[in-house]
Amino acid sequence: MLTFGSIALNWLEQEGANQLVELVLDHGVNHFDVAPTYGDAELKLGPKLRQYREDIFLGCKTQEREYEGAARKIDRSLNRLGIDTIDLYQIHGLEYEDELDTITADGGALDAIREAKAAGKVDHIGLTSHGNPGLILDAIDRIDDLETVMFPLNPVVAGKDGDEYDYEAVLEGGGHRYAGHQGVREGVVATDRRTGRGRPPVRELVRAGRHTRGHPRAVRLRRRPRSRYRRQPRRPEAREDGARCRQSLGGDGRGAPARTHRGSAPR
Repeated sequence: MLTFGSIALNWLEQEGANQLVELVLDHGVNHFDVAPTYGDAELKLGPKLRQYREDIFLGCKTQEREYEGAARKIDRSLNRLGIDTIDLYQIHGLEYEDELDTITADGGALDAIREAKAAGKVDHIGLTSHGNPGLILDAIDRIDDLETVMFPLNPVVAGKDGDEYDYEAVLEGGGHRYAGHQGVREGVVATDRRTGRGRPPVRELVRAGRHTRGHPRAVRLRRRPRSRYRRQPRRPEAREDGARCRQSLGGDGRGAPARTHRGSAPR
């Protein structure tokens, strides 16, 4: 799974940010990752996000650990982005056990995220962490409605000894079947503790049609359809790219969920 880290928009003027988002979409990436700690990235992403809302699956996150702070950050991100719903909202950067205790306790950040989901502000709940793999597994066990986990898994980490680097244990013990990677950054697992089986991350993973330039087995996250959003027409050259990709893949370009597990980059 290729993801665009929208922090890159923070250092661009608005015109340059618009051009970069167009370039990313035209090269087949539809999963965008942003956070309130990424400077003005939310503001810079907003115009093109709204224009191509149905084409972009948006992940956002918070480093707040208690209810009030998390609730404020959700509303602030929605206002800065200029949208009504965030597709995937994640607890950002879980590192310590006491943080997990605070997040999952009454009055913790998880209560705010669940409340936002019930109100239609958030579609799915996730977690990101560069912490101990054992802590990630603990979070998966403790948060029944956790749908995605993003964590580092790359050749550098895999080459290190010690339980604190054994992120493959999350893949083996997280109760999932499907995995992807965020660009060249991190591993992603999707969990379903209620059924004991895994499922594709957040929504159905499909082999991309137009989302394959240079990546013949790229995958695309599908957004939940929302009638209040009006799909904006893509540029003619993007449509032509899509037609060529569909022809090369056969049929409508859809296939079995992709499975991959490696990637790296700084947080």
